[in-house]
Amino acid sequence: MFTWSLILGACAWVALLLLILHHVTKNDSEGSAILIAGNKVVTLVRWAALKTGELFRWAGSRPESCGTLDALGFRRRPYQSHLRT
Repeated sequence: MFTWSLILGACAWVALLLLILHHVTKNDSEGSAILIAGNKVVTLVRWAALKTGELFRWAGSRPESCGTLDALGFRRRPYQSHLRT
């Protein structure tokens, strides 16, 4: 309970500081600092998504025997439904 109080208290302080920072910089010609930082975060997320897609395309083009569970000696079990009807 004490830990949650600390976490929520820290979130409240961060939110207050972000609100102050936004209010102080809202009249800047480039936009507020919060909007600029938000745009950079969105750009970072989109870049990471593109890189992840490239990684999956690269991983999908490898041969089947390279790094699969079957090649390592693991066998798949047949699907068993735990819901009896």
